[in-house]
Amino acid sequence: MARRKKAGTRRSARGAQKLITLSEIHRKTGIAMATLAKYARQSPRKFPSEGRGRRRRYYPAAMSAFQQMRSQSRRGPKPGGQRGGAAAGLAGRQLSQVGIQLRRLQRRTRNIERSLRRLERLARKPVRIRAV
Repeated sequence: MARRKKAGTRRSARGAQKLITLSEIHRKTGIAMATLAKYARQSPRKFPSEGRGRRRRYYPAAMSAFQQMRSQSRRGPKPGGQRGGAAAGLAGRQLSQVGIQLRRLQRRTRNIERSLRRLERLARKPVRIRAV
């Protein structure tokens, strides 16, 4: 049976530097995991790393880069009480879809009202019966 590698730190292929995970950076710096993940996703070139996905590990120099990024960012919720992330994007897309559907319904309602007025005018006209 193959043994699993211990998760967490590992040595880099380039040298004897010890690589660290985002969890370790979180524990050492106190920066929230979601914030670290957001920074890593937004600007991956600023944070030297190896591997991909769950196996991504960062060089120790990345820790100071994360701390610097955190010191330059604003704290607390975004202005206007709006939250960022996927939830806000989804809500915004849903709102725009609702707006599109509402305009379509308004246009159809106007067309139906126009047709009804035309029918009312026709119904008010006297009926002519032709002798055959």
